[in-house]
Amino acid sequence: MFRLSDFYESFDDDAKKVAEACNIVLIGRDMGIGQRVPLAGVPYHTIETYLARLIAAVELDESSIAALLSRSTRWLLSFTP
Repeated sequence: MFRLSDFYESFDDDAKKVAEACNIVLIGRDMGIGQRVPLAGVPYHTIETYLARLIAAVELDESSIAALLSRSTRWLLSFTP
């Protein structure tokens, strides 16, 4: 999700997943003749509620969790003074 003004938005396939997991409306935006991009967003001040729903909806196996922790640890280490 990306912060755009007063909303956190997701696009394309991510928007479909977010809309389903968070029980929010999937909308779309015209991006040219015959092209429509799916969008799902929530107001910035409600992000904690929706992040909790997203986390609860995600099913990760052990290797996915290990990979995520590895990336997070590297990121934290690179930004820790």
